[in-house]
Amino acid sequence: MISSPFIASYLVQHRLIKPGSVVAGLLEITPLSGRNYNFLVRDRTLGLVLKQGIWLEENRKAFQAERRFYREIVPLLSPELQAQIPSAVLIDDHEEVLGVEFVPDAVTMFQALQAFPSQAATVGRRLGEFMGRLHGASTALESCKAGLSHDVPWALKLHRPGAASFRLVSPGSYRCLKALQCHGELCAAMQRLQDDWRPECIIHGDIKSDNLLFTVATHGATRTLDRLSVVDWELCQLGDPAWDIAGFFQGIFLYWIFSFPIVAAPSLDRLAQSASVPLIALRTAVIEFMRAYADACGAPSSRETFERAFVLSGARLVQFAVEYAQHQHEQHALQHCEMALQVAERAICVPGWARHALLEATATAPMSIQ
Repeated sequence: MISSPFIASYLVQHRLIKPGSVVAGLLEITPLSGRNYNFLVRDRTLGLVLKQGIWLEENRKAFQAERRFYREIVPLLSPELQAQIPSAVLIDDHEEVLGVEFVPDAVTMFQALQAFPSQAATVGRRLGEFMGRLHGASTALESCKAGLSHDVPWALKLHRPGAASFRLVSPGSYRCLKALQCHGELCAAMQRLQDDWRPECIIHGDIKSDNLLFTVATHGATRTLDRLSVVDWELCQLGDPAWDIAGFFQGIFLYWIFSFPIVAAPSLDRLAQSASVPLIALRTAVIEFMRAYADACGAPSSRETFERAFVLSGARLVQFAVEYAQHQHEQHALQHCEMALQVAERAICVPGWARHALLEATATAPMSIQ
């Protein structure tokens, strides 16, 4: 493993930077949070994310999955997909280092929706096209499937966490897990989702706002969303296409939840009516996503996949609550977790609830939450 003081010499050795950048003090090395020992490295000409596998088994598997993605899968993808995935500029098997192009001046999906609300349809369309092309590339990627993981995501096992899950869990995450396990109907529904896992194609595996980046183009006084880049392929695997789609639906729900006012005794029924961003304002993003996905994927089963994704978005919200509560302890963060769990319960346990919430609720007839 390469520690921070040795990164500059390592990059010089691999001819990714010039010694003059180090001498002139132009090189910036910043630690990044994440599963692995990662750094952002920048100078005047270079911007890359340096990723390393570390000793924990889970972290090493994530690193190895992303390394394999860049080495074996990316070369087989269409030029359209490759253009939306940051390039790997370094794959070092000996030191277990992966260097991936950094996307400068980009905004996340949440930031795009906030800064460009009139372009919500563009957000949905770009993501739908990308995901549909990826999931529809099954034939071209057939040679890569044999060695890929096809495991059920850990989020679908949270209703029955193993002892290891509690080793480093925070009090906030423990409360989320306890609330989940005390809900018999929700646990049974989570088990059904786990049993219905369908490893049909290669998926990203961790679709969420932070991994969906948009560059912004400026034309005079007009700013528009430009290129989409999908980053962090550490959970890439042979999996269920509905899981990736559910990640996008989860993002829409979370953007809505984050717009709730912070109150002493939060209730989804009450806060849903006072959100500063009502779900109806995000509906165009969902509709355009689904339309673009179906067109790009070309799969006749897209409708069924969408229906399953609506429900699976609840499982993604449970995952969010457990992960977010691990490090956040402020009142607003705990409220976000509580609301995510309440939305998750209804998405998973109430047939058609998530579809209705995202597609059918109207501005004049407030969504009925039962």
